[in-house]
Amino acid sequence: MIGSYLAVFAMWRAGVPAASVMMKYFTSRPTGNPLISNLLSCFSHYSFLHLFCNGYVFLSFAPPVIDTLGLEQSAALYISGGVIASFAGIIPKLIRGIQVSSLGASGAIMCYLGYVCTTMPDSRLSIAFISEIFPHSFSAQQGLIGLMAMDTLGLILGWKLFDHAAHLGGVIFGIWYAKYGRDWVWSKRHQVQKLWRQIKSDSN
Repeated sequence: MIGSYLAVFAMWRAGVPAASVMMKYFTSRPTGNPLISNLLSCFSHYSFLHLFCNGYVFLSFAPPVIDTLGLEQSAALYISGGVIASFAGIIPKLIRGIQVSSLGASGAIMCYLGYVCTTMPDSRLSIAFISEIFPHSFSAQQGLIGLMAMDTLGLILGWKLFDHAAHLGGVIFGIWYAKYGRDWVWSKRHQVQKLWRQIKSDSN
């Protein structure tokens, strides 16, 4: 995943010739190609600081997700959560009638965070880099509640530092998947396998 972040970041750095393509396909916005752009924007970072911060958080939460779900299901969760988060971020823009593009992996990463904090609520977390100055820790459940409260407040007050709607969309999907989604997906796997075998049979 980090490799895809770096590849897309390099594409942004390619300069003006690529700018129109990147804006069209690698940013989330209400118009244009919402499905493909909302997917690709989950891998897109324009600034190195944005890339570094999201990469750091991804590397912090991806291992426990992969350990419990496996690589394939973890990738599916990232993509699904990221797309849902992107669409959630579009809703306030449509309501307010503004055309603002957004990008970044934070919505998908918040999905991972919601999953981890729900399945491992007693795990201890701390704020990166701050803990070296002011030693502290809090439970994953407390951290999840705090983040959701901050994003809800930011959404209500119209803060523009983060895409609070996308963050909430991602984390809520992660919580849902931890509580209900994984069992629902596995309950449908035989139907999916049957459909896949039928498609393969028809194509031969």
